[in-house]
Amino acid sequence: MNLSLLARKKILVVEDNSINQMLVTHTLSKSGSIIHIANNGSHALTFTPLSQFDIILMDIHMPELDGYQTTRIIRNELHLNIPIIAMTALAIKGEDEKCKEIGMNGYVSKPFTTESLCSEIIKVLEQPNGNISNSLILSNDGITIDLNFLNELAGGDKMYVKTMLSLFVENMTVNMNKLGHALATKDWCLMQKTAHLIKSSLSVVKANEMYQLAVELEKSTLMEKDEIKVQLLIQKLNQLYYKTASLLQKQETQLAIFKQVA
Repeated sequence: MNLSLLARKKILVVEDNSINQMLVTHTLSKSGSIIHIANNGSHALTFTPLSQFDIILMDIHMPELDGYQTTRIIRNELHLNIPIIAMTALAIKGEDEKCKEIGMNGYVSKPFTTESLCSEIIKVLEQPNGNISNSLILSNDGITIDLNFLNELAGGDKMYVKTMLSLFVENMTVNMNKLGHALATKDWCLMQKTAHLIKSSLSVVKANEMYQLAVELEKSTLMEKDEIKVQLLIQKLNQLYYKTASLLQKQETQLAIFKQVA
């Protein structure tokens, strides 16, 4: 095991137990790593910028903000790709898979040996891009928006993603207004065409709840032409769009910050 890989690496240890804090600090300091301690998830998020760290060791079970919640914030709200290794004393079956699903890159059980801890850190750091998860899934107020497909198309170009999100919001606003006009004038053809456009846009910016409504709306305008049902669908679509646009605008702001920092 080549411990020289850990020399000068800045490591944030998020751990509420003082004994474990001292143990990790002592273990990693011998390899030349630079250690910073956060007493819980909330404390970890006060370190600015978090991107200064090469890796984060994240205890799972902590008061205030646990490891799962903190990782979700780092991945889904701050959109940072710092490698994160989970640390837990509870060797529950399937917990390592759960850690990776939410965006962690590695997993070590406590009590750990010097070899097991350093080995896991080196393994994660040696992976392409630190085995980083590029997950871009936004979630808030009962809606979920999956931007992974758009990000893949963009080749990771955050400014392109920002431009596409601006265009999406602009076009969706126009189309939602068209739906309202079409409903008021009972223009079934315009409603069907607009619902189809909305569905197509939502196949790129994947807001599944809205997509399902758009599919149902397009089908209803083609076949049933039930005015009350269509009115209800458009109302629900509008409500979800308001929440979706708000969440995407926050995402655009975050991407603009990335541009300033880059």
